[in-house]
Amino acid sequence: MSADSKSLELYDLKQEIVQNSYKHKIIEKNVNTITVNLKKNDIIEKEIDKLDDATKVYDRIGRM
Repeated sequence: MSADSKSLELYDLKQEIVQNSYKHKIIEKNVNTITVNLKKNDIIEKEIDKLDDATKVYDRIGRM
């Protein structure tokens, strides 16, 4: 292998490391978002469970 070939291979490996690091950060962010949403849902469900059965609660609120 020539020096140019080794340099090119090293550059490619560095690029792959950067891309994988970026993908890893995105996955961590997505996992964190899902974890936060699960915690919010647990809190909401606990609060709704505390309400009297006669209390009217909307099942879903969406966009029209």
